[in-house]
Amino acid sequence: MQKILFVCLGNICRSPTAEGVMRSLVAAQGRQDEFFLDSAGTGDWHVGQAPDRRAQAACRRAGIDISSHRAGRVRREDFQKFDLILACDRENLRDLRAMMPEGSGARLAMLRDYSTETPGADVPESKPENVEPPKGNGAKIGWIIGGVALAVVAAALIVILTRKKRK
Repeated sequence: MQKILFVCLGNICRSPTAEGVMRSLVAAQGRQDEFFLDSAGTGDWHVGQAPDRRAQAACRRAGIDISSHRAGRVRREDFQKFDLILACDRENLRDLRAMMPEGSGARLAMLRDYSTETPGADVPESKPENVEPPKGNGAKIGWIIGGVALAVVAAALIVILTRKKRK
């Protein structure tokens, strides 16, 4: 079983959205028993809160329900619990590296390291002015997260699924 943790700053928008998309992709392939998925934030000011209403609405439009998610913070034990910890941006990756205990088994990476479009780029913070209509192959998922199509995030996650399936 592959254990993946998605991480952003507050765990109310980008990381729960990425988790929800990944859950949807895994379910569509009937591979739920192959993955343990979660999300967390490097900051603690949103702990216990539901995802941002815009993130929930965008996910709902894509047929994904993240409403039961409650924000949490990355914990020291997460570095042993998860195989792969995916940061949404460089700042969070830097924070994760600083938090990571010596001898941890987790691999840290940027979420978009798996993207064929702009690998390694940040998934920017969500802002209302960055929301625009979906384009291209990602129209089903279609929300824009901080100017980055959720479909781009989904494409990165599909790469993870494909790599795991081949092994």
